[in-house]
This record gives sequence, C-alpha cells and structure tokens, in this order.
Amino acid sequence: MTTTARELYDQYAELHEQYKSQARQLEIALAECIGERGVLKASVSARAKEPLELFKKQLRKKYSDPWSECADIIGARVIVGTSSERSEVVASLRNSKVLEVVEVENQEEQSDPSVIRYRGLHAHITSDAVRRPDGTLLQCEVQIRTAAQHAWAETEHRYIYKKGEVPDAVRRHFNRLLVLMELFDLQLEEGVAMARELDGFRRLELSQYLEVTVNHLTHAPSDAQLTMDVIEQVEAAGLGSAVELRALVEVYMRENLEEVLSVIDEYGPQSDSHDVTSGWITTQGELILVLALLDRDEYQLSNALAGSDLFDPVERLAMATGRIGFLRN
Repeated sequence: MTTTARELYDQYAELHEQYKSQARQLEIALAECIGERGVLKASVSARAKEPLELFKKQLRKKYSDPWSECADIIGARVIVGTSSERSEVVASLRNSKVLEVVEVENQEEQSDPSVIRYRGLHAHITSDAVRRPDGTLLQCEVQIRTAAQHAWAETEHRYIYKKGEVPDAVRRHFNRLLVLMELFDLQLEEGVAMARELDGFRRLELSQYLEVTVNHLTHAPSDAQLTMDVIEQVEAAGLGSAVELRALVEVYMRENLEEVLSVIDEYGPQSDSHDVTSGWITTQGELILVLALLDRDEYQLSNALAGSDLFDPVERLAMATGRIGFLRN
C-alpha cells in the first residue's frame, strides 16, 4: 500500500530535527573521508529535505516506500576543482571505514558521447549515523561536481531545467555554454598538471593540507600567507623539503592527535587562557608543522628559529608539550 503524502509528512516532520542532526554528522564524515584522500579544498555540504518538500515530492512520485525510493531525503554535495578530483572523491568513499558505497551512478559512462548534455556523478552511500525511523540504514545521495559543472547545473536548473519544451535556438545556445564548461574543466586539468611540476606547488599543497587539517580542529580563520612564510622559513633552515615535511606531519598526526587536541583545548581560540599575542599560532596550519618538528628534534628547531619572530609562540608550544630542549638557555 502506497504511503500517502500526508502520512509521510507527519512522520518525517516529527523526526525532522533528528534528520538535520544526521545530515550534519554525514557532512563531517564526508569532509574527513575526502580530506584523508588529499582532496583538500573540496566544498562539502549535506542537508535534510524540508518536510514540505518531501510532502510535495510524494504527491508527484507516489512512492510505495519513500524511505527506500527517494534517494535524497538526506543529500550531500561535494564540489571540487578538477575532474580528476571527482574520481578521488569516489575512491575516498569506497575506502572509507565509516561510509559504504551502495552504487555509483556515472552518467559519463552511461550516456551517448555524441550527445551534448551535462553528465552527473552521484554516489549512493549509507552511514551508521543516518537511519530510517525503523532503525535500518537510510541511503543517501552524494552529488560530486567540479566548480564549473556546479555553475552549469545551477544555471540550467534556474533557466531551462524542467520548464517544458525549449526552442532549438535556446537549446543550442545553452549547449554552447555546456561545451565551454567542458573545455574549462579540460584546460584546468592540464593547467594543474603543469603547475604541479613547479617548485612552489609542493609548498602550496603542504600549506593547504596544514590549513584544512587545523581548521577542522579549531574552526578558526587562518592566514594562508603566514603559513606559507613559515614553510619557507623552515625549508630555508634546512629542516626538510615540503614533501618531507608533509610526510613528517602526517605521521605525527596519526601518532599524536591527542597531544594536538590537548594543546588546542588549553591554548586554542576557544580556551579561557587564549592570548592572541602568544597563541595566534594555535589557529594556524603551521601549528601541527611546528609540533611535528618539536617532536622530531626540539634542539634543532630551537637553533633554526633563534632570533626569529616565530620563536616566542613556538616556545609556548614547547613548554606546553614538555619539549624543554627548545627553551633558551
């Protein structure tokens, strides 16, 4: 027997706050999963449908089991820079320990390549954090787009999507825009590949990794140029290349996350003892770089930073973590 739209509305409206909370948990899980894969600047969002939206959709679709058949009761969207990063997002979902991929719908593989149309990439996933009213897992849809694809999809939806018959002249005009979108993504992919060969790109990657990782822990604004300045200072002091420093920090974070959280709790932007003059570094990506270098060799780091503006804020971190070898004699 088909669930009526009103029955679904009443049931869902009663649980809506719970589903909004589940959507927030899904968003966090997706961001962590994708970040671990190295897709650092992805925009991740998730939302639970509004009760009235679901009511109207059930009026149209007449699902016999809307909890199974409506794929986007809780939906998410991941927007990345390049086409290759879309594949990285899918790979990160497949490798996740907290998310399970039920199906990947890749319209590039399923559609006629001679036809000009937007080809979406959707992953249908489940998470222990998202469940139906009966306690079973609720399947969620994740849209994965490049920024250019997202701009196109929003434009099409606003002006011509599901608006009845579209005259050929109008359709051709929008098709030309679609071709430009595909060319943009292709050129961007090639440009990024060339940029990766430049000396400074590894510093940029390290800076972004540090920024995203710390921001996830503090939710405080950071200054990317400050982080780049610290990376360059550390490299100039002979403490390692950007690639070596990235590897050092990744190992440190796996083995010492509790230490990082303790420092943030004690001296970070939300702590009672936070002082912006000496504690600004706890809001910056370089926090975990400095902690990793202290952990490796506090004496070497002390010599490298002696006389620099960075010495005093790092000295406080050294005291907080018991790396007294860093302190001045």
